Amino acid sequence: MFFRKQPIEKRLKKLAHQCQSAKALCVMSAEFLSCPIAILSMPSLPPTVPALSLQYKNQYVILYKLALPLSVERSILHELSHICLGHIDGVKIDLLAVIAGKTIFTDQQERDAEKLANQLLAAITDVRVLLPHTDRVSARFESLVG
Repeated sequence: MFFRKQPIEKRLKKLAHQCQSAKALCVMSAEFLSCPIAILSMPSLPPTVPALSLQYKNQYVILYKLALPLSVERSILHELSHICLGHIDGVKIDLLAVIAGKTIFTDQQERDAEKLANQLLAAITDVRVLLPHTDRVSARFESLVG
């Protein structure tokens, strides 16, 4: 795998700066993983599960619930992080545990995926879109502080 040759976070962040969405980053990551990544909306996921990643045959699959656009992006990036960090390679999904809200990952794996997903989201998201008044607030702050 390509990601094993370089630090994963560095390579993904570089790719993320070239993308405008989590789905676009998944497409670019799939090329380097040499394995397709299918991204599917799955409204029937349990209430405690915003998204889920798994291996199915010769591809990775990310299932997500429809939500606010930023939440969907965040969920997809979290699951992409699990894939690229190697957390789901060879892992069997216990659907009953997932339905009960239990994770199949260790706490450290969850923290690593959260950290990477936050970094990726920051790389693909233009803060001015999220906070349209940022420039005005910055200018006002500078005028007050001098």
